[in-house]
Amino acid sequence: MPEHFEYFYGSEAEQFAFYRIPKSLMTDPQFAGVSLMAKLLYGLLRHCSTSGRTTSVISEIISADTLKPYMSSIVDR
Repeated sequence: MPEHFEYFYGSEAEQFAFYRIPKSLMTDPQFAGVSLMAKLLYGLLRHCSTSGRTTSVISEIISADTLKPYMSSIVDR
């Protein structure tokens, strides 16, 4: 008797999606001065670049008014 597997589609599948942030960003003393928001932004941008998103999506994320104050901490580093 064949087994029945449930599949997740669309927004249901999003509950199993994760952003990858290297452990060294959190534990290595070299990155102690980098803000948590900058580390999260790294994970978001990495996700966009590896998931086939266009550069326009990445530009939209960077140009968001909520992220502008944090961008200087990334660039100054």
